[in-house]
Amino acid sequence: IRLPPALTHLAETVQTLGKGKQAHQVGYMTLTNLHFNIGQEVVKAAIEAGQPVTYRFLRDEKSWKVFVSVDQPTEWIEPKWDRGAIGVDLNENHVACVLVDRFGNPVERWNFPCVTYCLSSNQALDMQRKLADKIARLAKAHGVPLVWELLDFAAKKAALTSEHGARRARQLSSFAYSTFDHALRSACIRLGVPYRR
Repeated sequence: IRLPPALTHLAETVQTLGKGKQAHQVGYMTLTNLHFNIGQEVVKAAIEAGQPVTYRFLRDEKSWKVFVSVDQPTEWIEPKWDRGAIGVDLNENHVACVLVDRFGNPVERWNFPCVTYCLSSNQALDMQRKLADKIARLAKAHGVPLVWELLDFAAKKAALTSEHGARRARQLSSFAYSTFDHALRSACIRLGVPYRR
């Protein structure tokens, strides 16, 4: 990491750039033993292959966080329905999942808490990404594709309003739906799980 001039005293290595009056020192430090909750092997393989890696540092109230992005080639996997599927439904305070056999008969059900109301956008996004990863891994373990609703958000919100009142409907926002949709799709692609919306 190239350090700003004010932090050169923390550098592990210092390099002089330029010549004469233009010369200035630049400090660097190396981060080692980094571990990522998701995609550790993908990041490691990209670094070893010399692929471009993008880093973003974020400081919150507690600590620094490092976000890493790499390009990962993916292929569309055609869903096979002979073993059934896991259906996913996002609700105002939980995500409901059901494993069905190839005839559509329910075999097993799960409800995962997902209350993003009153969380910061970063906290909500983190919760949704972790939950999406958990659900995609569940589908992978059962060897079935994931299916989730292509939501007509206005209709969903109207149904929530009529069933639970406006306050409950506000808890499920279009932002929450679209970020969960993206997180679930990304988790499926990353883990090689067939999916369909």
